[in-house]
Amino acid sequence: SHIISKYIQPIQRDEIHGMYRPRGYKKKAVALPAQKSFAVPECIKAFRPDAVAADGVKVKLDLTCDRLLIEHTTLNPAPRIPWQELYLCGEYTVRYEDGETAIIRAEYMGNVQHFEAKYGDPKRGDYYRHTGYVGTWFSDPTLEEKWNGGDVLLTSYVWENPYPAKKISEISYSAAEGDYTGVVLTGITALNKR
Repeated sequence: SHIISKYIQPIQRDEIHGMYRPRGYKKKAVALPAQKSFAVPECIKAFRPDAVAADGVKVKLDLTCDRLLIEHTTLNPAPRIPWQELYLCGEYTVRYEDGETAIIRAEYMGNVQHFEAKYGDPKRGDYYRHTGYVGTWFSDPTLEEKWNGGDVLLTSYVWENPYPAKKISEISYSAAEGDYTGVVLTGITALNKR
């Protein structure tokens, strides 16, 4: 499953969406703002020391890119109810230099999962068995580790920039009203076609 999720799934996702897949991307990691955050568990900080509680955070980018890779997780799980809309944790707002904005929804089991989840782990029972796979299609695992006997999972969501020629000035996050999942932002990487 590690090999499939790392090497095959991203290619399949691009092909299904009709995206041109170049031979690779130039990557540029974006620095997250320094923030003392007692809400971020030690097991996440051990692997991503710059991780921040996402609500209210603003990250300066000042760059152009074809895609953004947003690595994040949640502190608490939300239920995944078959045939119903995914739980909305909050929204990232991408602000361009000219003032225009784009919204990226953070949806539990859509493009973000709980940090203690096991990637691709099916739920129990025949009816719910395939529900666990829903989150595996929209984001890819970028960290699957063990910490004191427990699982630590971080996934990355690839966002296609609708305006790759425009400079992005910043990206910010706002939690949805009543959100209890607590999104943690662990990294942002800008991707440009080679």
